[in-house]
Amino acid sequence: MFASTTPIEILRAWHDYFLLIGEAASTLLGLVFVSVALVAGLREIPEYRGLFASSTMMHFLYAIALSAVCLPPWQSVEVLGLLITLIGVAASAHSLTLIPEMRHFHAATRRATASTWLGIVFGPLAAGAISAASGALLLTHHLKALAGVASAAVMFAAVGLRNVWRLLIWMLEQHHRQPK
Repeated sequence: MFASTTPIEILRAWHDYFLLIGEAASTLLGLVFVSVALVAGLREIPEYRGLFASSTMMHFLYAIALSAVCLPPWQSVEVLGLLITLIGVAASAHSLTLIPEMRHFHAATRRATASTWLGIVFGPLAAGAISAASGALLLTHHLKALAGVASAAVMFAAVGLRNVWRLLIWMLEQHHRQPK
């Protein structure tokens, strides 16, 4: 299939997939804003809300960014590959910057489980690495790398969904602990 088609035709074949992922991530990003607005109603705002809310918003933004760069009718696979590589590098670097804050969170609360580390640092780090590697492969015209880009986009969205769920549960717990 790939040998007889042009890069533009291959990108066009992925259009609906990236449109779906981008729309889902955008909708879920809205849920993050709603959940953060709920925090405003708490008398005492939890100390680590920024770690969870900000990183979750970034994970959705990376899914949106990957989807968005794959939607235009590019004339150059190299430009697309460069943009995807840059998004992957940025996501990986962002994930690495969260390690000290996660260590501080764990030291202070002892609530940083393996699942928390996976959702905040390691899942997005893996998605960023897949994105960067896929973008680099696109730079060399390995068009099957679009499957890696698609995987990275859905990984960012899935990690973000997991994190927004945990954020909502945590905020409900905080709300019920507040004196009436």
